[in-house]
Amino acid sequence: MNLSFNNLTKLSGLEKCSELQIVDASYNQLTFVEGLHTLNKLTTVYLHNNKISKIDDIYAFKFNANLTEFSIRGNPFSFNKNYKSQVLLLLAGVTILDGQEVSTKDRQNTIEQSALLSDELILEASKLQAQPHNISLLKNIGCKEYLLLNPNYLS
Repeated sequence: MNLSFNNLTKLSGLEKCSELQIVDASYNQLTFVEGLHTLNKLTTVYLHNNKISKIDDIYAFKFNANLTEFSIRGNPFSFNKNYKSQVLLLLAGVTILDGQEVSTKDRQNTIEQSALLSDELILEASKLQAQPHNISLLKNIGCKEYLLLNPNYLS
């Protein structure tokens, strides 16, 4: 389905198109995308040149198991240094990102970035651990690594 160049700010109603395999919503004004996670046959999504600013805005695509091609270049989010690693970490089945085949080096960078992110979360959580009133905050924001390393704080 080609929805490009329509000045759209929201995608709605596509969740009813259960046979949809390709969505091209490039060159619009989208700041986030929702409702496409139920499209089990979706293989290709083009979101380049919109206004998507953070990884959370595309999180729902994590549930599209058949998604192999994804384009997000030209969005504010894509100007982050490690955006490709973040997208590949979220969408592990993607083999073509921003029009280019995902290389072995891209996968390796994703693995390295993942390890760094986990280390950063653990460090931040350990800083917060010194203050007991932060334990409920850690639980609420989902610092799984911290909570797994410190199971006595789960109760």
